[in-house]
Amino acid sequence: PDVLSFNGYQNLNTRIGSSNFVCNEQDGKVYMSWASGTAVNFSTDTTLVKLKFTASTGSVNLVWNTDVAGNCEYVNINGDKHVTAFSNASFVVYQKPVVNTHPTDKLIAELTNTSFNVSALATGITYQWQVSTNGGNSYSNISNAGVYSGAKTATLSITGAPLTMNGYLYRCVVGGTCSPSVISESALLMVLPKITVTAGTIAGCPGNTLVVPINVQRFIDVASFSLILAYDPAILTYTGYQSLNAGISPSGFVANAKGDRFFLPGIQQIR
Repeated sequence: PDVLSFNGYQNLNTRIGSSNFVCNEQDGKVYMSWASGTAVNFSTDTTLVKLKFTASTGSVNLVWNTDVAGNCEYVNINGDKHVTAFSNASFVVYQKPVVNTHPTDKLIAELTNTSFNVSALATGITYQWQVSTNGGNSYSNISNAGVYSGAKTATLSITGAPLTMNGYLYRCVVGGTCSPSVISESALLMVLPKITVTAGTIAGCPGNTLVVPINVQRFIDVASFSLILAYDPAILTYTGYQSLNAGISPSGFVANAKGDRFFLPGIQQIR
């Protein structure tokens, strides 16, 4: 009864006659009985009746209860019991597809690697990862090519994600022997640009004011930064800064030096 729940019967053989047929269930046993004043003969294999069950995942044996006399028997019109062979059966209910753990959002730097994972159950399980490049309006199947591998497994791997993949959504379609397939929740890929920071090379004479430019490339979507630049205080003496980028708010910018370190923390107010 943990696997099967009895729901009645159907397709009772017309020669049996439903008026004398009884079928019910109690405690994991289905009881069937029939009697008639006229004997019935079937010369070939024939279905007497079909039993209906609602199934849960698992397996169960269907066993005839022949241990007690009279529980399972066929009797002729004279009341004599027929010699009968009862064959037991087994019943397997497949696991329908179900997603237990959904993929989660990933934040990476451009040209680095990441992966999306799904945990699911199904008999005869299959996986198909999909990607949306338009904010979830539509999805397309992923194949193992380019940056993708594991497109038909529980783990989709992305190698060397370019900045153009920022904002892509990923989900997994899980199928199996039983229909329908189920679809995981979507996960967002966030790809941040890799910022390059360089201190310009300069030359000058003793006593001159030397200006060292701090240059950045791909400075995109930055809300704050903190930089420390080491120098030799026997050669250089820090005297301040100039030419602060117009996109950086002066109110949130601090630059100072201590020992042989130049500290440059700041908050960018305008992106």
